[in-house]
Amino acid sequence: MLEAAVRALVYVRLAEGTADERGYSMFLALRTARPVEVRRSLAELKGILKEQFLLVRLDEEKALSTLPALLPRSTEKRRAALDLLHRMIAARGKLSAEGSRRLARIQQLFDARPPERPDTTHAANA
Repeated sequence: MLEAAVRALVYVRLAEGTADERGYSMFLALRTARPVEVRRSLAELKGILKEQFLLVRLDEEKALSTLPALLPRSTEKRRAALDLLHRMIAARGKLSAEGSRRLARIQQLFDARPPERPDTTHAANA
């Protein structure tokens, strides 16, 4: 799920064309808030950020179309990730019109219901 949130953040922030200390500070604060046993190292986080940035830059549409597959099936967890994304974006201030359009697209992807899994209980009993 971290990769999905970072990819979404990169996509939205690319419209702004800059990065600043507030967003990075928020990124570090979110890392610190995680329990130590599940906290990623700074090197891992930097690697994830670089990888997701390159994916979005190389093929923005493919990066977005595959984003839902990185999200958890749980609507609650998706909403929590979206809330986290909103907080990270808000740390930098108001979005441009393009940034707002991109955020709306991300919200649709995060709010999308995961595909239903086929019911295999009947097949097993047949």
